[in-house]
Amino acid sequence: MAICKLVPQLGKVPEEALQVAAKWVDSSDISLAQYCSELKALCDNLPLMQAALPVDASCEDIEIDPHLPFLDDFVGRALQNGAQPYLPNPNPKPQTPNPEPPTLNPKPQTPTRPQTPTPTPTPTRTPSRRAALPP
Repeated sequence: MAICKLVPQLGKVPEEALQVAAKWVDSSDISLAQYCSELKALCDNLPLMQAALPVDASCEDIEIDPHLPFLDDFVGRALQNGAQPYLPNPNPKPQTPNPEPPTLNPKPQTPTRPQTPTPTPTPTRTPSRRAALPP
């Protein structure tokens, strides 16, 4: 998918992008095959590709207002309707970094044998004395 986003920014279709798409278009991974098929189709019409996949602003810096004033009306209505005001935690726990970074290839688990259930003894019925009496 990254190739699909980068090609329109270049303004031309690199041969390597077409080679990757041709190599993986028949992949058994359906998502990969779909992306490659879309890439091949969009590479045939670069202006359409640039319109469909514009350069986004994901890397631009944005200013964040920590007071979130756009929520003032919402919070005010909620408080009028009986909501409890927010009370920040006086002793927040510091976040500790994860000592082990996640891996893409987790260790395979060793298969275990299923445990066979142990049979429970069924109680034997003793004949009742009442059963022997005539009605």
